[in-house]
Amino acid sequence: MTNWAAAATLFVLLAGSAEVFAQSEPQARFTLQAATRLGDKLTITTTDGMEVKGRLLRLDAGGLVVDTGAGAASATYERIERVRRRKNGITAGAVTGVLAGLWLGSVAEHEVGSATTGFDIVAVSAVLGTGIGIGIDALIGSNRTVFRRSTSKKALRFEPRKGGAAVGWSAAW
Repeated sequence: MTNWAAAATLFVLLAGSAEVFAQSEPQARFTLQAATRLGDKLTITTTDGMEVKGRLLRLDAGGLVVDTGAGAASATYERIERVRRRKNGITAGAVTGVLAGLWLGSVAEHEVGSATTGFDIVAVSAVLGTGIGIGIDALIGSNRTVFRRSTSKKALRFEPRKGGAAVGWSAAW
């Protein structure tokens, strides 16, 4: 075996193995175990395009089981394309609300012009802004992708040609 053939073989083995491991069932299972908790609202998209929405009941060796409201539905790890978790955070709303409240309070204090009532106006505006920001953020929520199966397509081609052969490598993301 020539050095070129040995290098090409090593390259194929190393480059191809990353894709195999990225698509493996245990990888999906471990990623989902780390990113989800029982009771989370999930949207599961399967490889055939079907979407299942519900609360996570169980995560076992076979796959995910969610309560859809109409009953339990399951999806095996090899059929899962993407999993999104519903997130209702309040941190961003609290920070935005307190900053908006401080700004509005300082503008109001400047307009009123009294030093004793000015601090009260700023404090009350900050508290109200924080409460409003938390409420809006909790109501809106968002879906966050916690797992997506790799869609990378790798191919190695060997083409026989007159006087030898050609090797081609292509990758798409």
